[in-house]
Amino acid sequence: MPGKNRALLHLLSQLKIKMGDIEHISIALTHPSYYVDDRVKARLNQRLEFLGDAVIDLTISEYLFRHYPEADEGTLTILKSNIVSKTKLARCGRKIGLEDTIRVGKSVRSKGRINDRIIAQIFESLTGAIFLSYGLGKASDYVLYSLKDEIAQVRNKCLAELEPRGTLQMLVERKYGEKPKYITVKTDDNMFISEVFVADRCMGKARGNSKKEAEKLAAKEALTKLSYEGL
Repeated sequence: MPGKNRALLHLLSQLKIKMGDIEHISIALTHPSYYVDDRVKARLNQRLEFLGDAVIDLTISEYLFRHYPEADEGTLTILKSNIVSKTKLARCGRKIGLEDTIRVGKSVRSKGRINDRIIAQIFESLTGAIFLSYGLGKASDYVLYSLKDEIAQVRNKCLAELEPRGTLQMLVERKYGEKPKYITVKTDDNMFISEVFVADRCMGKARGNSKKEAEKLAAKEALTKLSYEGL
């Protein structure tokens, strides 16, 4: 068995995908630069890339929608863009071994390390191929498996900043089985002061121009304190 096929088998095994119709996957793992004399296959790779991009977008959008019910549309959009950026897709592609598996033209290979743009494109085309060969469920499993570290990074780094109230509630409910409690009062100068309590302890206090802003800032302070306690 040729070395490239062995690498492909290893990759599919790593992703827990059983070998089936390999035609789409084989084309997906072959960059258009390889098809010097076959424009039909080159176009098919690009079409798979287009399809895969849509599958990735849908998969991550659904994941965020279901896992972060407190996040608004703008927050969800920012979170998604952090997960599915070309840089992140390329990083995932390298992690699962795409660089050692894909076929590229001599002009690309002669430059040494394959650049991030190509790795990201192949990641998308492979997603499209898995969708065509195995269906949306398996394609989504592949996307979530491959992007699990990026999803975790976004959860840890971005969500607390963008949606501190929702993040605090999620963490507190998980640990204590109850929601954080807010006490917010309006001051004489038309400002708002909010305190947030976790397990009957005041974990955050903040002042804002609106009730929403004060509670958001209080939640952010509580998250900072709780992080030091290992929550």
